[in-house]
Amino acid sequence: MRAQELGAQRKKEEVQKLCIDQAERIHEMMKNDEFRRSYFRCNTRSTLRRLVTFDGRGLGPDEEPPVIPNAFIERSPKNDSLVPQSTPEQQQ
Repeated sequence: MRAQELGAQRKKEEVQKLCIDQAERIHEMMKNDEFRRSYFRCNTRSTLRRLVTFDGRGLGPDEEPPVIPNAFIERSPKNDSLVPQSTPEQQQ
């Protein structure tokens, strides 16, 4: 949002400085092994969907594209209290 605000005010140099600062911050964060593993794990699907490969290069003539992993969906435990229960009279 900050970049949009600066852009709307036509502050080109400040937008460039903000972008450079953000890139440098991410570069520093990537030096942390735990952060880097987490970042790549969380962005694998998006990267493959957009770029087709992990590194953005074109596929070779006989190369198959990597398989995009399924999204991890956390499901809440089934709540049986919402399932209507039949009474003995209904079963007959």
